[in-house]
Amino acid sequence: MRRTPRWPIERSASTPSPWARSGLGLGLLALAGCYRGGSEPAGMETDSDGEATDAGDEGEDSPFDDDDLACAGAGRSSFPLRRLTPQEYARTVAMIFGVDGAPYVEQFPDEGASGGFRNQVELQGMTLAHVTQYQAAAEAIAADVFADPGLRGALVSCDLAEAPCLEGLVARLGRLAHRRPLDDGQVEALRDLAIELGGADALDRGRVVVEALLQSSAFLYRVEAGAGPAGIPGYLALDPYELATRLAFTITGRGPDDALLDAAAAGELDDAAGVVAAAEALMATDAARDNMRDFAHQWFRLSSVEGASFDPATLPDFTPALAAAAAEEVLVLFEDLAAEGRPLTDLYRAEYGYANADLGALYGVSVSGESLQRVELADDPRRGGLFGTAAFAMATSDYAGTNVVARGLLVRSATLCETPPAPPPGVVPTEPEPGETPAQTQRRHSEDPACAPCHQQFDPIGFGLENYSPLGAWREVDEAGDPVDGQGALLGVGTEAFTGARELGELVAASDQARACAVETYFRFAFGRAPEPADACSLASIAEVVTDEGGAYDSVVRSTVAHPLFMVRSDEGSE
Repeated sequence: MRRTPRWPIERSASTPSPWARSGLGLGLLALAGCYRGGSEPAGMETDSDGEATDAGDEGEDSPFDDDDLACAGAGRSSFPLRRLTPQEYARTVAMIFGVDGAPYVEQFPDEGASGGFRNQVELQGMTLAHVTQYQAAAEAIAADVFADPGLRGALVSCDLAEAPCLEGLVARLGRLAHRRPLDDGQVEALRDLAIELGGADALDRGRVVVEALLQSSAFLYRVEAGAGPAGIPGYLALDPYELATRLAFTITGRGPDDALLDAAAAGELDDAAGVVAAAEALMATDAARDNMRDFAHQWFRLSSVEGASFDPATLPDFTPALAAAAAEEVLVLFEDLAAEGRPLTDLYRAEYGYANADLGALYGVSVSGESLQRVELADDPRRGGLFGTAAFAMATSDYAGTNVVARGLLVRSATLCETPPAPPPGVVPTEPEPGETPAQTQRRHSEDPACAPCHQQFDPIGFGLENYSPLGAWREVDEAGDPVDGQGALLGVGTEAFTGARELGELVAASDQARACAVETYFRFAFGRAPEPADACSLASIAEVVTDEGGAYDSVVRSTVAHPLFMVRSDEGSE
């Protein structure tokens, strides 16, 4: 028996806002409002009694087979409840209402990042500060939308004082906000709430509808109840609307639009071939391009570039505009790879870059103007690839100098998916000895028997990049005026020894580990959590397909969303 989603609204007129009067604020803190799916899941059929059965058809266009179904069931992967990030909130609001959503989330609590990404479930609590800011944002959005004739007209062209008009608004906005159709009971409940709290004023009724929807747990959380047993033991298949929601947020960073919800309703997401077709349609949108840039921005820690500051006495050429251009260069390089279908690992050994006049001065190339222009670097052995960019140098430097540890750690963590252990408690920083240069102090620290087991994994990488100043300019001497030898080593990868960014990039790009890391990194972004041991088999099968297809961004996305694990959630009630 199918259960239709119900949106609980506790109605009371004792407090001043739709948020408080509906009881939704406390409901968020307790995560009230979870609902069950309203139709059969993707990949499922119903028998003559209406019970869900495994359709057993992955679809002609799926790169996966029955072995991958068994692989996904090799361990119980977790699917924790996810809340919209501030950016997802802003983008979804923009899609629904046609407003710039960014200003409304500026005061949302800053939850930081984990593994470089800001959408990780481990960061997502729900505090009174969240509830307060969600209320403030909902009220501001509702007020702005209904105060603007153009925005208001795009939402409603009839008289909201009339019940059918009000119900139509509730149904249209509710479908986009809840990411599935509302049932009659939900429409009636929200209609009655709008009449009760909005009174006779038609616009007030509309504002109540918007405020209530934007503060509902069904909007703020990505609820995945599942709709029946999947073909994988221990998992439930997502219903079509849950799958549409997961697809939309993964690929576009916002909720599903009307077209994708229509596809879900029409059964077009009922097998892997349909999911792939929907994913490819989404990937062709501007929203997907923006989300791809956001993925790259977080992967390569570009927020630390845009927020960098350096000692003006030692690095007078630094400006915020230079940092912004440096970050943008990496994003444009990433866009090139995606547009041309090249392997993501080519980013590490690209023989060209992008520069404006300021970046060109750092790179030793002649460029005029403020706009980024492509510059060829194939003939310059000092340049090329991510590790030779100003962005990488800035992200891994301190206020007054380079940081070999930070440079090595970023290479290990971002491109090889290695997480070195934290320093043991009570570690005392190595102090320089009389007459010792900073580089000599760091090398002595790296060779200390108590420190070497960990530091030999990343310090030699940083030493191999010491020819790049904190801003990314080539240098022959360090901050102390001492010669830089630029000899580095990447233990455990390729031929290990290297000099400079070009050689390091070739080592990393040629490694199986870097190719697997690109898949693992996108998996983390898509699922909102770090990979778990139970994911290992699924990750391996995705990586195999991506490698066979050439390793491009589109292949990573398509193979991730086509995998059986993307179409299910864990069944906590099963043994």
